[in-house]
Amino acid sequence: MKLIKKNYPAFFWIILLCVFAGTMCWELLERLLLFTGIEMDFTTSPVGFDIYVISLFIRINPGSIGGGVAGIFLFRWIR
Repeated sequence: MKLIKKNYPAFFWIILLCVFAGTMCWELLERLLLFTGIEMDFTTSPVGFDIYVISLFIRINPGSIGGGVAGIFLFRWIR
């Protein structure tokens, strides 16, 4: 599917869901490897803001990036 103004919301949701799925898959992989005795942690430290009423922090790992790239390819593949 080509990215046009009409399908921006679909693009956004596909990317968001793929990033979430990639993050969860990476976390599962890290925990499985830890169970086998291999310790690996490529997750960044929390980045965000705290204004005493609302706080938002994001931790990014390689699965997040891979999920975003996969989401772009998935969006382009959908017809």
